[in-house]
Amino acid sequence: MNVVDTTPPVITLNGNATETVQCGSSYTDAGATAADTCAGSRPVTVTGSVNTAAPGTYTLTYNANDGNGNNAAPVTRTVNVVDTQAPVITLNGSGTVTVECGSSYTDAGATATDTCAGSVSVTTSGSVNTTVPGTYTLTYNANDGNGNNAVPVTRTVNVVDTQAPVITLNGSGTVTVECGSSYTDAGATAVDACDGVLTVSTSGSVNPAVPGTYTITYTVTDGQSQTSVATRTVNVVDTQAPVITLNGSATVTVECGSTYTEDGATAVDTCDAFPVVNITGSVDTGTPGTYALTYTATDASSNSASVTRTVNVVDTQAPVITIPGPNPDFVLVGTPYTPPVATAVDACEGPVAVSTNGVVDWNTIGTYTVIYTAQDSGNRVATELLTVNVTADMPPVITILGDNPAVLDCGDSYTDSGATANDPEDGDVTANITVSGLPPVGPLAPGTWTVTYSVTDSYGNTTTADRTVTILDNCTLAVSAVGPTSLRVIQGQSATFEVAVSGEVGSVSLQWFKNDGSKAWVALPGETGTTLTFDPVTMGNAGTYQCEASDAVTTATSPVFTLEVDETGMPVAGGLGLAALAALTALAGAAATRRRK
Repeated sequence: MNVVDTTPPVITLNGNATETVQCGSSYTDAGATAADTCAGSRPVTVTGSVNTAAPGTYTLTYNANDGNGNNAAPVTRTVNVVDTQAPVITLNGSGTVTVECGSSYTDAGATATDTCAGSVSVTTSGSVNTTVPGTYTLTYNANDGNGNNAVPVTRTVNVVDTQAPVITLNGSGTVTVECGSSYTDAGATAVDACDGVLTVSTSGSVNPAVPGTYTITYTVTDGQSQTSVATRTVNVVDTQAPVITLNGSATVTVECGSTYTEDGATAVDTCDAFPVVNITGSVDTGTPGTYALTYTATDASSNSASVTRTVNVVDTQAPVITIPGPNPDFVLVGTPYTPPVATAVDACEGPVAVSTNGVVDWNTIGTYTVIYTAQDSGNRVATELLTVNVTADMPPVITILGDNPAVLDCGDSYTDSGATANDPEDGDVTANITVSGLPPVGPLAPGTWTVTYSVTDSYGNTTTADRTVTILDNCTLAVSAVGPTSLRVIQGQSATFEVAVSGEVGSVSLQWFKNDGSKAWVALPGETGTTLTFDPVTMGNAGTYQCEASDAVTTATSPVFTLEVDETGMPVAGGLGLAALAALTALAGAAATRRRK
């Protein structure tokens, strides 16, 4: 028996017989299987290929043989490579670009890539005007050639004006003007990148009569409300130094040891009304020599001028010798005696040496003279004499009790504190003291009194001692006006002047005076009160008046009162007075004064 195989294998596709693949992707074939009734499973061969980079329809053919000469019926698979993806556009650079107005703009462009066609060209639409601020849109398009258009991409270009105008000054930014001259401003120009030439406004002013720094401000604003400001500094300068005038002499001589009082100086400047004068240098009035004081005036513009004053400190005074103890001095015969040591002070040099000449024979009664001599470095010699009486009996010694000098206020009373006296031989002789020169009893006026105490012992030796009593010039008596010091009335009416007295010592007497026009004040009989009344007023009453007050120690006068009299008209209080009375008022004086008794 012959067993034959006449049945071919049967091919079965794995997957679909028709496949669709996107262009640019990858394709993996699913293959096929072959089964034979005799041989069983058989291998399958595939012919054909798929190019996924090229859109189109591709056929894959599957064949099989059972090994017994039987070929399977070929099976095919259709693979469609399709392009349904549009290109993708990518901007070069930012999607939003800002460009300054007036500059140039170069577009960065864009690229487009397609999965199938690769790089494709890009077309651009739209434009940018960089001279006009605004927002501009550029649109980019691309097509892959297979009917797929890319999604358009846009770029926004903002043309902005962020730059303010530029101001250019005509002339220098700093100008110097001499004080007192004139100033004309040169102005300025302005240009804006967008708006072109603009108008400049000017503010500020220059006063060439006053030194200082002035600012002129130039302002301009463009169409975008951007403002520029420029300034010019104008310096008004004063290059002229002040003129200094010394008060007093340029050369001054001062005695050594005295006080030097500076007279100062004044300065005048053409621009600065108040230049300050500073003084450098010093004067040592304790040291003879020549000193220079420099007066420097600097005006507000730092211009300086200087002058000098020469101060000569001279020493023309001899030293002053002080001999301690009594002079004359008394020595009991037989009693050892050494003349006292004197001192000498020079106004310039201070203490100087004192030489002593003269011998006292304390064993022999008589009068001796001790000569004290002092000399400064300028060979100025001072001499003082001490008289020494060598006697068989000593004079009494007086001791003043209380203050010496005694100082009292104006209006005080003086009570003498007395003195004591003692004599080596007679003992206490206080009861024998006589006093002379006492101030008057009661309140005292300013002045100086010398109270002298004198006593004589049984041997006829007389001793005196003095106390100085000083009454200070601080009296408080004052006469002030009550009400107006000037009246203007119509004749036939009444007028009254009144005064008040304060600070009096004891009782007060008053007397009114009238100026007779010749600088003399004439007492008005019977006018001794605090008021002076005219009722009725006559033309003869016109004039100037004054009230004098006298207390126990002094006299004071009131301010001057002026009475003006009109024949007709309205009475006025407090006026300055008629012209005819002005001279009288000037002669009388307006200030209150005080006269001592």
